[in-house]
Amino acid sequence: MAAQEAERLLADLSLREIGPAVMGGRISDLAVNEANPAHFFVGAATGGVWKTTNHGQSWAPVFDDQSTASVGALALAPSNPNILWVGTGEPQNRQSSPW
Repeated sequence: MAAQEAERLLADLSLREIGPAVMGGRISDLAVNEANPAHFFVGAATGGVWKTTNHGQSWAPVFDDQSTASVGALALAPSNPNILWVGTGEPQNRQSSPW
């Protein structure tokens, strides 16, 4: 009976991806546009780079076309916040990310 009750309670809910949640959920770095803090990037230890323009309410992947998903460092160019430097590799390797 408990399974049927849980199914009934969850029937109206829908799942959605809300951003950079990966194995272990480790965010290795972030880069914030100081002129507009609603815009920032996060680098995930095993999940690439994600961008938000609404304070983290929604996210878009921006590194999916690269040959590695392992990110260890991010930096916005001081001269242009539209230029993002990405350091690949994960310094805190946990057998789920490449060096």
